Amino acid sequence: MKKGGKRIWWTAGIGIFIVSCCLMVFFVGIGKWDIPAQARRLPDLRMKSEKMGLPSTADDLKPAGHITDRENAGPILTDLIKSNSFNRSYLSILESGNTESEEYDDAVLYLEEIEGLLDSAVSILNSRPKWHIDRDYDQGHALSLGPLSEFNRLSSALLVRAKRRLTEGDIDAAIEDMRALRNLSKNLASEPFIMGLLTAH
Repeated sequence: MKKGGKRIWWTAGIGIFIVSCCLMVFFVGIGKWDIPAQARRLPDLRMKSEKMGLPSTADDLKPAGHITDRENAGPILTDLIKSNSFNRSYLSILESGNTESEEYDDAVLYLEEIEGLLDSAVSILNSRPKWHIDRDYDQGHALSLGPLSEFNRLSSALLVRAKRRLTEGDIDAAIEDMRALRNLSKNLASEPFIMGLLTAH
């Protein structure tokens, strides 16, 4: 019984010690885990961010001026991409120009099948010069960034089609594809996320 009692007291003592350490870190702070000190630095960091022009609130991530629905390419292109998907394998074959691939002919047919989708994307990007997508930034790390991977595949498809149109002598159509590709890159680079910038490049 005594041994069992000692074991219980040892367990309780260790538990109390761990809880005390956690409370000390939270309320008092220890070294680099000085949470109260970090909290006191927040106003100073916010002032420095504002001086540097960096966003510090959700309002800072919104566009400077009003963007009308007619000139905003963001929501309509996002809806278009979400309702469709790109075949990554076929696009990779076309990008590499591997004509010896067994799936090359299928990839070419696939590019023809998504002709209407690409035409719609080109029309949106070349007729709507601005970009903004409303997001609830209060969600923090749970915030959805949208279909960035699909935007990446859209750019691949536009690039492949532009190259094919150049080789076929359809210069004007190739220029339209490249203009849309440039606009997509510029729009994604304006996103307030590093992932948007990486996708743009």
